[in-house]
Amino acid sequence: MILSPTFIDTNIILYILNFKDEDATEWLSQLYEKIYIHKDIYDEIHINKKEVDELLEHEHWLIFDPDNKFTMSDREYDEYTAYHDNVRDAFLEYQYERKTKQSLDIGDISILSSCLHQKVKLITSNDKDFIEVITREGYSLAADTMEEEDIEIEVIGLAELGVLLISNGICERKKYKKFLSANVENSSDIIKHIDKQLG
Repeated sequence: MILSPTFIDTNIILYILNFKDEDATEWLSQLYEKIYIHKDIYDEIHINKKEVDELLEHEHWLIFDPDNKFTMSDREYDEYTAYHDNVRDAFLEYQYERKTKQSLDIGDISILSSCLHQKVKLITSNDKDFIEVITREGYSLAADTMEEEDIEIEVIGLAELGVLLISNGICERKKYKKFLSANVENSSDIIKHIDKQLG
């Protein structure tokens, strides 16, 4: 099973690069048709920059840079900017009401804006803010025809990712649990979710 393209968040990139026992990047290459790293996400990564550059040499991993003149036309860039402004305002309102997270996550805004503009329905991230903002604002991808329903944007966190990788025979359950243990302080809830889904 190969899923449609995804935009991937910083946290997942760092997790897979941190895991040295297996080539976790290959897991994702087998799962997704394409994996987009937004330029703003790329710029957030400093320690593992060389490894990210090596990732981008693979055919499945692509950088998405809306400011590159070859990426989109002027009209398309204006449309992207409109999405970006709307999503930024939505994150600002959400964070203001929550009053806990003080900094505005540029990467989150850029990923969700790009999904809306490029019609990419999957976000691979363990950041729950995506789910909250998407649900609050009712963000979805517009259908191509009036007869079709709009497409939901799905956020694939570590639990969902584990279920997909294991159920599709890409990764063994014990190896994914080892991956979680290497990256997440308390992974028991994630493991329980995976075990419940897979039986």
